[in-house]
Formats: sequence, C-alpha cells, structure tokens
Amino acid sequence: MKKGQPIFYKASEIIGNPINNFQLNKCHIMKILVIGGTGNIGSKVVSKLSQIGHEVIAGSPSTGINTVTGEGLSTALKDSDVVIDISNSPSLDEMEAIDFFQTSGSNLLAAAVDAGVKHHLVLSIVGVGVITRGYLAAKKVQEDLVIKSGLPYTIIRSTQFFEFVSVIASAALKEGNACLRHCIPANCSRGCYCIDIRICFGGPSKCNY
Repeated sequence: MKKGQPIFYKASEIIGNPINNFQLNKCHIMKILVIGGTGNIGSKVVSKLSQIGHEVIAGSPSTGINTVTGEGLSTALKDSDVVIDISNSPSLDEMEAIDFFQTSGSNLLAAAVDAGVKHHLVLSIVGVGVITRGYLAAKKVQEDLVIKSGLPYTIIRSTQFFEFVSVIASAALKEGNACLRHCIPANCSRGCYCIDIRICFGGPSKCNY
C-alpha cells in the first residue's frame, strides 16, 4: 500500500471497540455542527453528543441551515470544531443525487474551510468505489470532495441500516419479488455510537473509517 493511501474499513470493525459511556463522558468538549441533524440518524447523533456535553447544532433546512443554498452555514460554523455530514439526497436517481452531493458538499466544505473547522466527518456507505452507478456513484462524489478539500477528515462507510430495510426491499421489487444481494444491515444506534467514538477519541486523520 502506498504511503498516504486512504484505508477503508466497515463501520462494524470500529463499533466493536471496548469503549464505554464513562470514557465517552471524559472526552474534550467541542462545538459540533451535524448536517442532517434532524433526520433518523442525525437526531440520534445530536442527542448522544449533547448528552456527553458537546455544544451541538442540528443543521437542516428546517432549522435554517441549508447546504444546497448555503443559507445559515457561515453562522452555524462560526467557532465550530467539527462538522458531521449525515446529509441525504432527496432523490435516489443517480444524476439528481450527484447534483445534490456536488452542490451540498462544495458549499459545506468551502464554508468549513473559511471557518477553520478542525475535523470533517462524513457518513458514507460500504461499496462506494466498488459499485460505480446509482446512488453509490453519488456518494463517491461526496467522498472525493471531502478528500480533496484539504480539511482533516474521517469517512465512515457503514452497511445499510435495519431501519431502511423496507425502503431497500421496495426498490428491489420486480414482478412482486424482491431480489436482494447479500448484505449485512447495521443498527442505526450502533452507527451513531461509532461516530461518537471517532469524534471523541479518533480525531481527524487522512484515513477513512
């Protein structure tokens, strides 16, 4: 492996670390902006990080923070130490999703650089870079923007979440049958715990988890 080459692990390989809540409560307190912070996953991340004692902002259009238009970004990022991007494209169509992540990611990263953010963490999907079409092609665009941004970053590639099984199955329906490839779904709460651990103990690195 070449020096500096990104390394990708499944999120489950990190979640198994023996780190308990007592240790989490002792981590350095930071100001954190969570993009997608009102969603199914983001709201859990916001709740957990807030319980630890971090100053957490839940970023979404409903809270006046819009990464597509850029609205509210500079204000929310002022004095922020960390950005966690759990945003999701409103469309699964490949081109529409690429357009979303290109626009959203570019706006967010530019604002984060201007604000002097110390760590940019993005939640991605296992299979990005292997599957080069559909929604995963759009997530690859998002990852590439982060890698090229110059910011210290972490990329967490998770398997699909149990909570989204019905959506995944519906999308795979053909003539009344759902044709699914082998997958190992992850629990949404455990994925959030993985993010908490990385924020508190992993710090930024040019290595993707």
